Amino acid sequence: MTLATDTHTSLKAMRTAPMKPNSPAGDNPQKRRTSQPKVDLPHQRWSHRYLAYRLISRYTNLNYPAEQRELARLESQQLQDRFKFDLAMYAAHAQLSPKDKQLYANPTLFGDDVLRLIKLVVVGRGRLNYRRLTQLFMEKTAAVSYRKFKENLLTYLGFYDRAGDWTDLLRQQFQARLLALYPARDRAIVDDALIFRTCNRAIELLTTEDGQKPSPIFTAKIACGMPLFLTIALLKLALICPKTKLHLERCISSLILYYEQFPERECQSVIQFLEIFKIVFAIYDDDVEYSLVKIESLKAQSTEDEGVLDLDNYRIFARLKTEKSG
Repeated sequence: MTLATDTHTSLKAMRTAPMKPNSPAGDNPQKRRTSQPKVDLPHQRWSHRYLAYRLISRYTNLNYPAEQRELARLESQQLQDRFKFDLAMYAAHAQLSPKDKQLYANPTLFGDDVLRLIKLVVVGRGRLNYRRLTQLFMEKTAAVSYRKFKENLLTYLGFYDRAGDWTDLLRQQFQARLLALYPARDRAIVDDALIFRTCNRAIELLTTEDGQKPSPIFTAKIACGMPLFLTIALLKLALICPKTKLHLERCISSLILYYEQFPERECQSVIQFLEIFKIVFAIYDDDVEYSLVKIESLKAQSTEDEGVLDLDNYRIFARLKTEKSG
């Protein structure tokens, strides 16, 4: 059975899902994309919600004393762990009885729509989640030339796929920039050092190239309402080379620093990206295991016999790996 739930079809599903209006005065609803759930923001400085990533800029800044840097690292980790736990508990209980649902508050800004987003991310592409896809990619690219690795990386990230919601110009720009990396090593066998450097450069192309302003690709993809596709690409890079995660978080911190100068109403698309980024990376954290459990029903059987996975027929199971079973 072929599942119609890869990254691209997931994005299409989210684009066609209705979104309740959340427009500031003067915003034209006809120009707003409907790809993501509604964001309901509390009345506070919006960037404070992403303090866990904001602190990374202090932790990685060698101008700060070592003690302050370590405190920033610890606080950032605590905030990320708290969100990871809250999301897992909410996801596990929100689909049960109303009483169970009230036990754990939704830690996201997306309301109950976040449950469908979690299911989309857990499913991954077809029968394979993103961890398994990464394993297959690494097996395929073992002992190949660096040039071949870069070509395979573009395919793995979805940038050779014309169904991947990329304009020809953006696709060509990213392909050209990535393939031009370290040309002197093109014929060499790819190694861990080259993979690490390449993933770091790809992350910069997708977020911020100078550590201050958003990259053209980031700006374009966010403007097009495609934060999930962008987040999945960053997740794939982090899964290829986990050592890049700190650099990725530093780039996210730089984006927050740049956009926090603007009022909340002008940053809705960026906030959606940051919220999705938090959710996706919490799901794929090493300390948490998410899975989908099928609810048997005649409707589910008839629907999936047609080769379409109906996410409404599945429940989320979330487990902290540090928990003792029993």
